[in-house]
Amino acid sequence: MLGAWTSFGRTRVPGWTKADSLSPCGVCQIAKHKQSPHPKQSTRELSRPGQLVVIDNMGPVNPPAKNKGGFFPYECKITDDYTKMKEVYLLRKKSDTTEAVHTYNMCVAAAGGYLIETIRCDKGGEKTGSEFRDYCKNSAIKLEYAATNTPQQSAVLERDGQSLAGVTRCLLKDGVFPPSMWGELMLTAAYLLNRSPHSALGGATPYSKLHKKSPDLSGLRVIGARTFVHHDRYRKKLDDRAFEGKLCGFGLDSQTYRVLNPSNGAIRAFE
Repeated sequence: MLGAWTSFGRTRVPGWTKADSLSPCGVCQIAKHKQSPHPKQSTRELSRPGQLVVIDNMGPVNPPAKNKGGFFPYECKITDDYTKMKEVYLLRKKSDTTEAVHTYNMCVAAAGGYLIETIRCDKGGEKTGSEFRDYCKNSAIKLEYAATNTPQQSAVLERDGQSLAGVTRCLLKDGVFPPSMWGELMLTAAYLLNRSPHSALGGATPYSKLHKKSPDLSGLRVIGARTFVHHDRYRKKLDDRAFEGKLCGFGLDSQTYRVLNPSNGAIRAFE
């Protein structure tokens, strides 16, 4: 009786009486089955940074990101679920994920006064291999794997991924950058989002949640803006004293700017 229960409730067909109990037939179970809903918010209560860190990979991306003289087709996103602070790492290959997590744990987390306690991630090969699992074991990190085909269990990363990708696309388009700049601009997108109000934090910024102080935004400038950089050394009296570049990012100390030199594609940091 395909759809019998719904039809009875809507049409009230004369002479058709509802059975005392009518469960969906096997065909409906197969053809119309839906996954049980997942809770919109995590039931775990967090009280400090590092309690739960969520990681995910993206790629390969074509064209690969050009950065520091190399090409990086992959990207690794790492988000602290308590502060919502996110870090982006460009990877030459997916197996470099372990190195990215180690860098995060030693440089970012330790600098913030905490270490990773639990990692939640999908079951990608780079995160189920012996290298990654051994690193987590030796670092006293608990691993939590999300069930296959259930991105809802990594909702933080799903939202962050969408936000990062959206801001990156806007920066690429608005600044008229070449596609290979997506990696550099995704780093910039993470920098900006970490200093922007977050709805899950009641309008506070991830930066202020972690550092207990407001970020210094006085140095922010429009990405893609024309930038004139003084030449460190000029050889002749009639040589140019500066070159024109495009602003593409900010230093972590908020005191430097990352500038693209369109003539050779090089990116350097300047005060």
